[in-house]
Amino acid sequence: MRDPIREQPVDEPIGMTGRMGGARRGQRMAGPRPWTRWQDWGNLLLGAWFFVAPWVLNTTHETTYRTTPWNNWWAGAVIFLVSLWLLARPTARWGEWLNAALGVWLFISPWVLGIEDVGRAAWDAWIVGALVFILAAWVIARANSGRLAMRRGSRGTGAGAL
Repeated sequence: MRDPIREQPVDEPIGMTGRMGGARRGQRMAGPRPWTRWQDWGNLLLGAWFFVAPWVLNTTHETTYRTTPWNNWWAGAVIFLVSLWLLARPTARWGEWLNAALGVWLFISPWVLGIEDVGRAAWDAWIVGALVFILAAWVIARANSGRLAMRRGSRGTGAGAL
Protein backbone atom coordinates (compact mmCIF):
# COMPACT_ATOMS: atom_id res chain seq x y z
CA MET A 1 0.00 0.00 0.00
CA ARG A 2 1.27 3.44 -0.86
CA ASP A 3 1.80 6.20 1.64
CA PRO A 4 -1.24 8.53 1.34
CA ILE A 5 0.93 11.62 1.21
CA ARG A 6 2.90 10.36 -1.78
CA GLU A 7 1.18 10.72 -5.11
CA GLN A 8 2.45 9.51 -8.51
CA PRO A 9 5.65 7.66 -9.39
CA VAL A 10 8.14 9.83 -11.22
CA ASP A 11 11.08 8.68 -13.33
CA GLU A 12 14.17 9.41 -11.26
CA PRO A 13 16.97 7.06 -10.34
CA ILE A 14 17.07 6.32 -6.63
CA GLY A 15 20.44 4.66 -6.32
CA MET A 16 21.42 1.06 -5.71
CA THR A 17 18.33 -0.07 -3.83
CA GLY A 18 16.08 -0.07 -6.90
CA ARG A 19 12.80 0.41 -4.96
CA MET A 20 11.25 2.92 -2.68
CA GLY A 21 7.73 2.37 -1.36
CA GLY A 22 5.37 1.23 -4.10
CA ALA A 23 7.39 2.55 -7.03
CA ARG A 24 8.73 0.34 -9.79
CA ARG A 25 12.44 -0.27 -10.18
CA GLY A 26 14.22 2.95 -11.06
CA GLN A 27 11.36 5.21 -9.96
CA ARG A 28 10.93 7.33 -6.90
CA MET A 29 7.55 8.19 -5.40
CA ALA A 30 6.65 11.86 -5.64
CA GLY A 31 5.47 13.34 -2.40
CA PRO A 32 6.02 16.27 -0.14
CA ARG A 33 9.58 17.38 -0.47
CA PRO A 34 11.53 18.11 2.69
CA TRP A 35 11.61 21.73 3.90
CA THR A 36 8.73 22.84 1.66
CA ARG A 37 5.47 22.43 3.62
CA TRP A 38 4.44 25.91 4.74
CA GLN A 39 2.19 24.62 7.53
CA ASP A 40 5.21 23.10 9.29
CA TRP A 41 7.17 26.34 8.85
CA GLY A 42 4.23 28.12 10.46
CA ASN A 43 4.20 25.75 13.42
CA LEU A 44 7.98 26.07 13.74
CA LEU A 45 7.62 29.85 14.07
CA LEU A 46 4.67 29.51 16.46
CA GLY A 47 6.69 27.12 18.65
CA ALA A 48 9.62 29.56 18.73
CA TRP A 49 7.27 32.44 19.56
CA PHE A 50 5.53 30.50 22.33
CA PHE A 51 8.93 29.67 23.85
CA VAL A 52 10.07 33.32 24.03
CA ALA A 53 6.61 34.78 24.80
CA PRO A 54 7.04 34.79 28.61
CA TRP A 55 9.97 37.21 28.24
CA VAL A 56 8.36 39.30 25.51
CA LEU A 57 5.01 39.51 27.32
CA ASN A 58 6.75 39.88 30.72
CA THR A 59 4.94 37.01 32.43
CA THR A 60 8.03 35.27 33.87
CA HIS A 61 8.02 37.12 37.21
CA GLU A 62 4.40 36.77 38.19
CA THR A 63 4.69 34.69 41.35
CA THR A 64 1.04 33.66 41.37
CA TYR A 65 1.32 32.14 37.91
CA ARG A 66 4.66 30.33 37.98
CA THR A 67 3.29 27.57 35.72
CA THR A 68 2.76 29.99 32.83
CA PRO A 69 6.39 30.33 31.69
CA TRP A 70 7.10 26.63 32.21
CA ASN A 71 4.09 25.72 30.09
CA ASN A 72 5.35 28.06 27.39
CA TRP A 73 8.89 26.73 27.52
CA TRP A 74 8.17 23.01 27.29
CA ALA A 75 5.26 23.31 24.83
CA GLY A 76 7.06 25.83 22.63
CA ALA A 77 10.19 23.68 22.54
CA VAL A 78 8.26 20.51 21.67
CA ILE A 79 6.25 22.23 18.92
CA PHE A 80 9.45 23.72 17.51
CA LEU A 81 11.34 20.40 17.55
CA VAL A 82 8.45 18.35 16.15
CA SER A 83 7.92 20.90 13.37
CA LEU A 84 11.63 20.82 12.58
CA TRP A 85 11.42 17.02 12.36
CA LEU A 86 8.36 17.26 10.10
CA LEU A 87 10.13 19.68 7.80
CA ALA A 88 12.97 17.19 7.38
CA ARG A 89 10.67 14.14 7.22
CA PRO A 90 7.32 15.32 5.81
CA THR A 91 5.83 11.80 5.73
CA ALA A 92 6.07 11.37 9.53
CA ARG A 93 2.36 11.82 10.24
CA TRP A 94 2.73 11.13 13.97
CA GLY A 95 4.25 14.59 14.31
CA GLU A 96 1.18 16.30 12.89
CA TRP A 97 -1.00 14.43 15.39
CA LEU A 98 1.34 15.46 18.22
CA ASN A 99 1.24 19.10 17.12
CA ALA A 100 -2.55 18.95 16.88
CA ALA A 101 -2.74 17.56 20.43
CA LEU A 102 -0.36 20.26 21.66
CA GLY A 103 -2.53 22.88 19.98
CA VAL A 104 -5.53 21.58 21.90
CA TRP A 105 -3.48 21.60 25.13
CA LEU A 106 -2.35 25.19 24.57
CA PHE A 107 -5.92 26.26 23.93
CA ILE A 108 -7.29 24.72 27.14
CA SER A 109 -4.21 25.36 29.31
CA PRO A 110 -5.30 28.80 30.58
CA TRP A 111 -8.35 27.19 32.20
CA VAL A 112 -6.50 24.08 33.39
CA LEU A 113 -3.63 26.10 34.88
CA GLY A 114 -5.92 28.83 36.23
CA ILE A 115 -4.38 31.69 34.25
CA GLU A 116 -7.43 32.75 32.27
CA ASP A 117 -7.39 36.09 34.13
CA VAL A 118 -3.81 36.86 32.99
CA GLY A 119 -4.87 38.48 29.73
CA ARG A 120 -1.59 38.46 27.80
CA ALA A 121 -0.62 34.90 28.67
CA ALA A 122 -4.12 33.50 28.21
CA TRP A 123 -4.73 35.17 24.85
CA ASP A 124 -1.31 34.09 23.66
CA ALA A 125 -2.08 30.47 24.57
CA TRP A 126 -5.53 30.60 22.96
CA ILE A 127 -4.31 32.14 19.70
CA VAL A 128 -1.14 30.04 19.35
CA GLY A 129 -3.01 26.88 20.35
CA ALA A 130 -5.74 27.46 17.77
CA LEU A 131 -3.22 28.22 15.02
CA VAL A 132 -1.02 25.20 15.80
CA PHE A 133 -4.08 22.95 15.78
CA ILE A 134 -5.43 24.39 12.51
CA LEU A 135 -2.09 24.04 10.70
CA ALA A 136 -1.57 20.45 11.89
CA ALA A 137 -5.18 19.49 11.13
CA TRP A 138 -4.80 20.96 7.64
CA VAL A 139 -1.90 18.60 6.85
CA ILE A 140 -3.72 15.63 8.40
CA ALA A 141 -6.86 16.37 6.34
CA ARG A 142 -4.86 16.66 3.11
CA ALA A 143 -3.10 13.38 3.81
CA ASN A 144 -6.39 11.64 4.55
CA SER A 145 -8.08 13.04 1.44
CA GLY A 146 -5.11 11.83 -0.63
CA ARG A 147 -5.47 8.35 0.83
CA LEU A 148 -9.21 8.34 0.14
CA ALA A 149 -8.69 9.45 -3.47
CA MET A 150 -6.07 6.73 -3.98
CA ARG A 151 -8.45 4.13 -2.55
CA ARG A 152 -11.24 5.23 -4.86
CA GLY A 153 -8.90 5.29 -7.83
CA SER A 154 -7.59 1.81 -7.12
CA ARG A 155 -11.16 0.37 -7.10
CA GLY A 156 -12.04 2.04 -10.37
CA THR A 157 -14.60 4.36 -8.81
CA GLY A 158 -14.64 7.98 -7.82
CA ALA A 159 -12.26 10.63 -9.08
CA GLY A 160 -9.74 8.18 -10.54
CA ALA A 161 -12.20 6.37 -12.83
CA LEU A 162 -12.96 7.33 -16.41
